[in-house]
Amino acid sequence: MITLWLAILFFDARPTVAEVRCDRLELNHCYEFRADPKPRAVERFSQWIAWDWCGKHGEMHVSDWVFDKPDRVHYLGLSKDCWYRVAISQTHGITIVAAQTCYETWTKHDPEVDDREKLPMDQRRRIFGERRP
Repeated sequence: MITLWLAILFFDARPTVAEVRCDRLELNHCYEFRADPKPRAVERFSQWIAWDWCGKHGEMHVSDWVFDKPDRVHYLGLSKDCWYRVAISQTHGITIVAAQTCYETWTKHDPEVDDREKLPMDQRRRIFGERRP
């Protein structure tokens, strides 16, 4: 019994939960258009993009992004205090990213890649956590 208590005291296996806020969340579906044998749109990927307002440039910039994988990313919806929330499962726990604005887009380009010209990746916040394939 003492061994069990010592294990609990020195090794806490409960996951951590952290909440991070951004100015806007976007669920982006990126499509590729094919003409074989008839014209059609094929979804390449879906991703969650976190945007933050940049006063220096007077526009929104991408803070971070994560692929929308059902085993890792869960849309929690609008909370009672009017924050949209997305939960991301990570090796060290769960990160909840919250914003007061959230919308869904369908594009044939990747808005996250487009924004790299204005704000390079090394200058962005990493709010979704580590990258996993």
